[in-house]
Amino acid sequence: MALADTVTLVTGGSRGVGRGVAVSMAETGSTVYATGRAVGDADLPPDVIRVPCDHTDDAEVERVFARIDARHGRIDHLVNNAWGG
Repeated sequence: MALADTVTLVTGGSRGVGRGVAVSMAETGSTVYATGRAVGDADLPPDVIRVPCDHTDDAEVERVFARIDARHGRIDHLVNNAWGG
């Protein structure tokens, strides 16, 4: 499946399942945004766009979506993996 012209947002993309999905989607050619509180230090490929975000803060979440909308006007795939606990 060619995903080269898609935009993906992976919340909780710093580690674990979220990291794995972010890496896999990037390998398919999708433009990937990964969020998380510690995403800046995450072991992710350089083409994954890291956006620090505490998903328990609604204003931070809104900024993530606004950033992606301003750049691409859409999100094709949302992997909602963040956990606030």
